Amino acid sequence: MAFFLNERISLQHEYEFDNRGTNDAHFLGRERGTVPGWVGYLQHSSLNYMYRNGHLSLGRGNPFFYNLNESLLINPNFPPAEYVWGEHDIKWFQFDWGVLFLGEQAHNHRFMTFHRYSIEKEKWRIGFTETVLGYYEIWNSKVLGYIMPANFMLETEVNKGIKDGTNLMWLIDGMYKFDRWTIYSEFLIDDYAIDGKSPPQIAGIIGLGKNFNNILLNIEYTRINRWVGNHCNTFNIWIEEEVPIGHQLGPDAHKFQLDSYIIINYNF
Repeated sequence: MAFFLNERISLQHEYEFDNRGTNDAHFLGRERGTVPGWVGYLQHSSLNYMYRNGHLSLGRGNPFFYNLNESLLINPNFPPAEYVWGEHDIKWFQFDWGVLFLGEQAHNHRFMTFHRYSIEKEKWRIGFTETVLGYYEIWNSKVLGYIMPANFMLETEVNKGIKDGTNLMWLIDGMYKFDRWTIYSEFLIDDYAIDGKSPPQIAGIIGLGKNFNNILLNIEYTRINRWVGNHCNTFNIWIEEEVPIGHQLGPDAHKFQLDSYIIINYNF
């Protein structure tokens, strides 16, 4: 449910009720004895400020990345987390910045932060995202250095970052429309050894769709190399509460997907 406090400020809350909810990774509380097997919890809760050139959102939820199906970087199905997410548009240029505070592991606090730069025109789009997953025991300036909106995370990692390192990823995404056709792609770089002594930890998606009047047909191929999202430090593995943060397909896998969306009418 959503409550609009005025034209620009809104509150949004989403509740979820599950049978056998203790088996749901999204549920992190305790099952009550009043109605055995059933749990209810807040899946999303946010305060949102919308303005002419963007928005700012604070709350608990999952600000996932999106293409016509599922992104390689952040999927919509991992457990909700406290977050801050801002977006600002200047004509054809768009800037996103966000921080997600993930669950605690062995008294270490995990966080994820990203910024995305994109150019968007009427018929095409290209974007670059740099994101880091790391952890800390005590909040300090080294952690703060990663989450500042104007930083460059690779430089932070090399020169003043967390001692045991973080898991840094780059994502390049693009889309092009011509007539009734749409082609889109994502390319994820987790790790790439220039010396060739280890296999590249990369992943990619390419999709093609066409609109046939009231039917949208979409074909997509996904390839994720071995060890993508893995890390020598278990705190930095791309998993939250045993649920993948990136694409649910997981590493060392292929996927071919065919989707069909049918518009029954424009009101339904």
